[in-house]
Amino acid sequence: MRRAWAVAVIVGVAGVVLGTGRAAAAAEPTPEAVAAAIAERGWYADPEAVGDREQLGQVAARLAQGGDAMGFALLAAEPTGSSPAFAERVLDALPSQTASTPIRTIVVLSNADVGVVSDQWSDSAIDAALDDTIDDLRANPTDGLEALADALADQPSGFSDDDDGTSDDGGGMSGGWIALLVIVGVVAIGSGYVRRFLNGDDVFAGDDDNDDSWSSSWSNRRRRSSSFFSSSRSSHRSSSSSRRSSSSGHRGRGGRRL
Repeated sequence: MRRAWAVAVIVGVAGVVLGTGRAAAAAEPTPEAVAAAIAERGWYADPEAVGDREQLGQVAARLAQGGDAMGFALLAAEPTGSSPAFAERVLDALPSQTASTPIRTIVVLSNADVGVVSDQWSDSAIDAALDDTIDDLRANPTDGLEALADALADQPSGFSDDDDGTSDDGGGMSGGWIALLVIVGVVAIGSGYVRRFLNGDDVFAGDDDNDDSWSSSWSNRRRRSSSFFSSSRSSHRSSSSSRRSSSSGHRGRGGRRL
């Protein structure tokens, strides 16, 4: 009886030790650790992740030489928050890069999902590349990553005006503003004639006092109108400039479940 009890205790302790070892091996890496490995060689792979490390290194080197450098991470399990969220944290954690083609795109592949975050390609470009290669990613991790990288490199890079929300209006006055300015001028001139008529003056009289008074009134109106539209144009330009400067940090994102 004692012997059976001792055997049971030993088996239990061994199970706990083995389970702890597996948990430690499968522990999620930090974004900083992954970013450091990617900055050094272009890729990172968990010890238990399925994939060809040599092939991954060759793909990373080839893309860097071609001017479309990307960083790849193979994870054994889905990271906290999903692979796209983890890819963004890795991209933010990349150290300063001195290479002629710095890494601006991170691809994270786990056993459950894939995520891409890029400062080079837009959401639409990433989605198109993922749609084209999702079957490859499901069939073979490293072959799929290579196919995804090539599909993404074939997409046009950069962000359009529609992506960043800017307006290419040049800050000039629109036709609506010009029409409003003309209406204000006509109303101002008409109101001067109406006031003179109601005062019993000859509308078309040319005495100097009335002319001087009317001219002064019109000049004041014109200055106020000019000041108003000048202020409007300035505000419009400032708003447009603010939108352009705030859009300079746009980033593309995409992901799929496997």
